[in-house]
Parts: sequence; structure tokens; C-alpha cells
Amino acid sequence: MNSLEITQIEEELFEVRLVFDGKISMQYMNRQQLKQLGSTFRIESNINKIV
Repeated sequence: MNSLEITQIEEELFEVRLVFDGKISMQYMNRQQLKQLGSTFRIESNINKIV
């Protein structure tokens, strides 16, 4: 199962976990990086609702 999980750690810090084909990638991003990620994967409108 593929999934994207975003957890807000602090005001400007987020933990992003991507599971794709059974491989897990985890990164910490600030708000600007997260918005850039959203536009890359075309989920920006959903992220803006969360953030």
C-alpha cells in the first residue's frame, strides 16, 4: 500500500513519511518545503487545507 503521511512537529516543522512499493522514506521539512512538495505531487490543495 502506498501512502503519504504528514505530521506537524512544531509551527514550521513537519515530518513527512512516504511509503511507496513497501519502501519508507522519512524527511523533516519546513512549511515552504512542504508546499513545494505539494506542487510536485499535485496535492497542494490538500496540503494547504492541513497547513
